[in-house]
Amino acid sequence: MEISTSTSLEKNENQKIKPTLPNDCIAEILPYLEDNVRTLYSCARVSRSWCQLTIPLLWSKPFDTNTITPNTKIISLIRTLGFCLDNPTKKFLIQQHNFNPDGFKTTKPFFDYPSYIRGFNYSIFLSFIRIWLRKVLKRKPELELTTLLFKSIGNLIFSRTRGFESLNISYNDREENEYELDDEDSEEDDTNDYVDLLESNIRMELYDITLLENFNNAITNIEKFTYCYVGLYMGRKERIFFEVMKRIFEKLTENCKNIKKLTIYAVPENLLDVIYLPVLCKATANLIKVQKNISSITFNQEWVDLPNNPFYSSLLSERVVSSLRSLKLCHINDFDGLLKVLCGCNNLETLEFTDKFYVSDVNHAIQRIMQYPPIHIKHLHFYSFEYDEYAGIETFISSIEVLFRLSNNNLRSLTIGDVDANLIKLIGSYCTNLNYLSIELLPELFPALNQTLLSLNNLEHLILAEGKYSIYPRNNNGRRLFPNLNFRYPVKTFAKSLPISLKHLGLDINLNNEVLDQFLSALKCPLHTLDIYDGMKVEYLEIIIKYVENNNSILKQVGFRSVNVSLGNEESFNKFGRVMARIFGLIQKVYMVKKHLHDSFSDFAPTDVWLR
Repeated sequence: MEISTSTSLEKNENQKIKPTLPNDCIAEILPYLEDNVRTLYSCARVSRSWCQLTIPLLWSKPFDTNTITPNTKIISLIRTLGFCLDNPTKKFLIQQHNFNPDGFKTTKPFFDYPSYIRGFNYSIFLSFIRIWLRKVLKRKPELELTTLLFKSIGNLIFSRTRGFESLNISYNDREENEYELDDEDSEEDDTNDYVDLLESNIRMELYDITLLENFNNAITNIEKFTYCYVGLYMGRKERIFFEVMKRIFEKLTENCKNIKKLTIYAVPENLLDVIYLPVLCKATANLIKVQKNISSITFNQEWVDLPNNPFYSSLLSERVVSSLRSLKLCHINDFDGLLKVLCGCNNLETLEFTDKFYVSDVNHAIQRIMQYPPIHIKHLHFYSFEYDEYAGIETFISSIEVLFRLSNNNLRSLTIGDVDANLIKLIGSYCTNLNYLSIELLPELFPALNQTLLSLNNLEHLILAEGKYSIYPRNNNGRRLFPNLNFRYPVKTFAKSLPISLKHLGLDINLNNEVLDQFLSALKCPLHTLDIYDGMKVEYLEIIIKYVENNNSILKQVGFRSVNVSLGNEESFNKFGRVMARIFGLIQKVYMVKKHLHDSFSDFAPTDVWLR
C-alpha cells in the first residue's frame, strides 16, 4: 500500500503543471495589443475564454485606417456584419433586390459584432459596402441598393454600439465619381440646373449619417472627430454633401461635449470656396466652443481671409483656453490673431505650422511686443511650408523672432527649416533650454550653427538635415538658385561643436566612409542613439563597431534609412553576416529610422560630401 502511494505521488510530481492565468488578468493584458491585429487573431485561437476576450478588441475599430492592412479581409469583415442583420431585412434584400450572397439567409454569427464597434469611419465603411456589392453582383451596384445596404448595416452598428469613441467623416469627389458616375455622365451634366429629385433623395440618405438609428446616443461620448473634404468643383453630389455637412456639425454641437482631438481637413476650390468656407468655419467654431476638455486641434484650411472669422475667437472661449494643449495650423497669415490665442491659452504646449506661412506684415506685433504677456508653448514646429515671396524671408524670420522672444526661454523642442544665419543666432539667444532640435539648413550655415550649439547645454536630441536650397528664389526656368555648392567644412570641428549633453543624434547629410569615421572619432558626447538617414552599408557598420569599441561603449541603438548592402557573392554575404554578429554583440538594436518632419519634401539635394 505504501509503495503504491509513493508511486502515485511520484507520478503526480512528474506531471507537467500547465500554468493558468485568470481571465481578469488576460482582460487587462490584451488591450495593450489592440493595434497588433495579427497577435490578437492568434490570441483568439488559444481557447474559448481567450476568444471571448479578444473578439471585442478585434472589432472595436474595424474601419480605422491604422488597423487596415493589405491583408485585411474586407469582404469577410463587411459580410459578417451583413450576416448580423435581422431576418426581415435579409428577406427584403433577397426578394426586392435579388441580393443573396452565400450563407446570407441562414448564417447566424456567434458574437454580437456591431456592439463591439467603438470607432466609425464613414468613407471606409461606404467603400467596404461597395466592394462587397461588386463582389456579389459581379458589376457596379445601383445607387439604390448601395444606399439600402449602407442604411441597413449602418442602422445595425449605430443602434447596437455601446458608444463611439471616434468618428471620421470624409468626402472625396474623385472617389465618388469613380464609384458612382455612369459611363455617360460627365461633370458638365452634373452641374446642370435640373436635378433628379429621386436620385437626390437617395443620395441624401447615403451621405447623411444623422438619419441612422440611435445616431445621437452613439456619438455622445466621442473623443476624436475628424472631418475631411476634398472637392474640385461644385456638382450635384457636392451640393448635397454640403447640406449634409451642416446637419452633421449641428448634431455634433448639440450632442458631443467631450471631444478631445479635433481635425479639420478641407480642400475646396473655385465656387465652393465662397459658399462653403464661411459656413464650415462657423460650424467648426460653434463645435469648439461647446467642448469641455478639448486638448488638440488641427486645421488644414485657409480661413484667415474670411470676414468676421470666428475661428480664433472660439479658441479663446473659457473652456478651450484652459484645456487646449496642441494647435496645428496648415495655413496662417493673421499673425495678430494667432498671438492673441497664444497669449490667452496658458496651457497650450505644442504649436505646429506646415504648408503655407503667408504672414505679410509683423511690424505691428514687433512694435507691441513689450505689451504682450509671455506665451507658454514648449514645443514649436515649423516644417514643409512655403511663405509669402512678396514679403520675403525677412518677414518670416521676424515672425519667428516674435514667437521666440515671447516664449521667454520656455521652449523645450524645436523643429524648423528654411533657416538663415540670423535665425540660427536667434535660437542661441532665445532657446537655450532646448532638449530637442530638428533643423534643416544649408551646408554653408553649419559654422553659424556651431556657435549656437555651444549655448544649448541641455540639448539631448539633435536631427541635422541638409537643406534643399528652398529659401532661395527661382530663376525664369523655375529652378532654384544654388549658391556656394563648393562649400567645405572640417568634419572634426563639426563633431567637437556638439554639446556634451547630446544623447540622440540623427544625420541626414551627405556622408562617405572617411567622413563618418573621422566624425565619430572626434565626437565627445556619449551618444545612446545614432540615426543615419542613408542606406545601411557594411562599411558603415564596421566604422560604428570601431567607434563603440574605442570611444563609446554606451551606444545602444543604430538606425538607417534603408538596407543597402551588396550581397552579390558568397564572400560579401559571409562578411555581412560576420559584421552583423559583431555589432549585435555590442549594441542592443539596429532598426529602420522613421522619416523626420523635413523628409516630406525636397527640391534639390547636392550630391557632394561637403564635410572634410
